[in-house]
Parts: sequence; structure tokens; C-alpha cells
Amino acid sequence: MLVDDLDGPLHGAYGKLPNMSFIVDTAGTIVYKADWTDAHNLEVAADHLAHEVSQLRSRIPMAHFQVEWLPKRPNDNDLFFGALAENGPKAVREFIEGIEHTSGAAAGRQMRSRYLR
Repeated sequence: MLVDDLDGPLHGAYGKLPNMSFIVDTAGTIVYKADWTDAHNLEVAADHLAHEVSQLRSRIPMAHFQVEWLPKRPNDNDLFFGALAENGPKAVREFIEGIEHTSGAAAGRQMRSRYLR
């Protein structure tokens, strides 16, 4: 397991948005990626990958396939930023910086005026 340090160099290198999760196999291939981590989805992916490993150990041939799943989450900025603010002003600032990094300064302008104090 790789965990970023408190200064967040990995966080910055991979887009600056919060809650990104990756599962990388022993060959170094990204086999799971989530922009918004959901513990249940991560558990399902890990269980599936563990099943694949057990099949390979049993010498059952496996074929590659790709799945894209687009789950939904509530789109309520006030609720989201309220919860994010519980992690401190740095969390709010870094989230807005991540939005600006991926979508441009204009995307974060309204968030800055409303949620940064």
C-alpha cells in the first residue's frame, strides 16, 4: 500500500482532486481507479481482484476486460463543502485548487468567493 505524505506530492502529481484511489497489480498495471473513493466500491474491486488471483493460482486462464462504472453521488455543494470544511481550511483550498488545475481558474472562482474564508 502506498500512502501519500502530509505535503501531498503524489496528490499533486495525480491531479490534486481529493479521494483518488488506485489498485496496482504486481506487474505495475493500474487495475482499479476511482476519482471519488467509495469504501464499498473499493472493497468490491479488491474482492474481485483477489478472486482473479485465486483463479490464476488454480491455473484457470483469465481474459482481460475493462469495466467503467459511473456511480452517482449527491450534487449539493453546500453539503459537500460543509463536510469538507470539517477537515480544515487547507482541505477546502486544496479542493478548489484541484478543480482549477483540472478545469481552469474560472471553474473555481465562484467556489473561492463562496467557500474560502
